[in-house]
Amino acid sequence: MRVLVTGGSGFIGRAVISELLLQGQEITATWHKTKDVLPQSSQIDWVNWDATRSPLPDIEWDQIKSVLHL
Repeated sequence: MRVLVTGGSGFIGRAVISELLLQGQEITATWHKTKDVLPQSSQIDWVNWDATRSPLPDIEWDQIKSVLHL
């Protein structure tokens, strides 16, 4: 199952992503700061998205089964 985690680069987002990875989930996660060091995994697709400038991230929505808005 692919999960979209908005705010995946934040403190809570990173903890949630770690748990999802332990459960074997595939993740699409958003971030918008260029200085963040992002967790790397073949199971994570990072999308640079700023909700104040763009209405929706450019992702494959038909693959998303769950959304966690953090």
